[in-house]
Amino acid sequence: MDSDGSFYYSPVVKVAAVPANGTISVYPNPVVDQTIHIYFDDQKDGAYQLLLVNAGGQLIQSDKVNINQRHFVHSMTPGKKIIPGNYQLVIINGAIKKIIAIQL
Repeated sequence: MDSDGSFYYSPVVKVAAVPANGTISVYPNPVVDQTIHIYFDDQKDGAYQLLLVNAGGQLIQSDKVNINQRHFVHSMTPGKKIIPGNYQLVIINGAIKKIIAIQL
């Protein structure tokens, strides 16, 4: 409304929802019983490489998973007992790389 009391309507515009990017998460974090549950939500289908790396950059374990569902859970249990501490889970799908800090 203007100072003289008049008003006008703005032009109508079309609004489209922007698709949300999917997520990859670890739950629970800190990890319980040394089993890492990785949740893939709305990720593109394909092969994903999972790398568990310690604070020194050493590879502790690697795994591969093929995603073909909208919601997918993969459980990763290291083959040997791992010392409690901070680790990184590196998830690679082609040129896409995601790093999640986890605590074991």
